[in-house]
Amino acid sequence: MAPTDLLDEVYSSKPRELVEFLRGEVRKNKDMNARFQAMFAERAPQVRRDEIDRLYEQAADRHGWLEEFNNIDFDPVTSVAEIMKRRGDYAGAAGVYRELSDAIADHMDMVDDSDAYYATTLEIMLEDMTNCVKHKTVSQDERKKYIEYLVGRCKKDDPDFFTDYFMESLDSLCTNDEYRRYRDVLLAEAGK
Repeated sequence: MAPTDLLDEVYSSKPRELVEFLRGEVRKNKDMNARFQAMFAERAPQVRRDEIDRLYEQAADRHGWLEEFNNIDFDPVTSVAEIMKRRGDYAGAAGVYRELSDAIADHMDMVDDSDAYYATTLEIMLEDMTNCVKHKTVSQDERKKYIEYLVGRCKKDDPDFFTDYFMESLDSLCTNDEYRRYRDVLLAEAGK
């Protein structure tokens, strides 16, 4: 089929048929899914969180528990961030890492992490998020939003054994006096 014939088919198709076809193809192919999410990133945060939550649900046993060594493959999510970085969208990539960090911390009550897989993954995601936020293309205002976010996670203390990871990322983001003062004010307000 010639490219123009293919375009004619696309244009003559019903929108619902195209959506269903695309949804099916994207679900079947991890790489295509990552490229699709990276391309349409402005809608992605809630979609990503839903996808991450679904990964946990699928991996859990009938009691909602993940046994030791039942480690979720987060590659479908992290590959979105990698594509965004290659496109120069470091703020978008930071958002992916943030969503994954939040999900890991929020789901720790259902995980036997004796092998430290989830803790290590969280630490790596926070480091990747921080590196993206420190990239020269990310605005000062955006960096301050991440400082606020990390202060909020440090304040949350849930689970409290991750507070050190969030605090390390926070300290790493505060690379000058202005950011350090901003962090200190927020921490003081939070009672930390």
